[in-house]
Amino acid sequence: MSNEIKNIVSTTGHTYNGVISKSNKKEILNKLNFQDVCNLVCYSFSFLTKSGFRNAVARAYDGLMLGKHSTETIYSLFDYEHPNKSNTVEKIIDNYISSMRTRQGLLSLIDNLRANGLRVFILSNSIPETEIMIKSNEISSHFDGVYCSSEHGLIKPERGIFEDACKLWGILPEESIFVDDKKENAKGAKSAGFKKAFHLTNENEIIEKVSECVL
Repeated sequence: MSNEIKNIVSTTGHTYNGVISKSNKKEILNKLNFQDVCNLVCYSFSFLTKSGFRNAVARAYDGLMLGKHSTETIYSLFDYEHPNKSNTVEKIIDNYISSMRTRQGLLSLIDNLRANGLRVFILSNSIPETEIMIKSNEISSHFDGVYCSSEHGLIKPERGIFEDACKLWGILPEESIFVDDKKENAKGAKSAGFKKAFHLTNENEIIEKVSECVL
């Protein structure tokens, strides 16, 4: 094992090709009325109609990730601002959560890394519902620590979230590598002083790259 790297920090990854977990956009859409959704783009429940609605979706998502709003508050927001879309938003969030799958191969890698003396952590931009999933014993028991944006009010790729998480865990970024399914988040980790920061989504690539760095 490398003497330089002592810690691995990874996102859960909620996008289609996420890191520890992933959500299937087709599975989300198949449960909806396509006329309600119009053109689905970008994040799992960001869809395009009028710009005012798109802005409301972005504002809602940021509020959830920062822990400023609960999903109940978001539903009330859409009931008030876009009543003809509020039911669709609720369906998409529900389907987003229910479609998430944990990548068991990566959990096996994490167990192996920890058995070799490394500490492994989750740093996640999460909404309250995914925070509950991440902190469940099924996932959290495989890690040395979990940091969720919805609990701490900081989000990636801001430098502050990486600094706060490292302080909370008592680790040094220069002794750590970071893996995320978004390029901007990997850049954020690098700016915070992480030894290495990777943008990876393919499970085999993640296993290969992390293993060659630390084992």
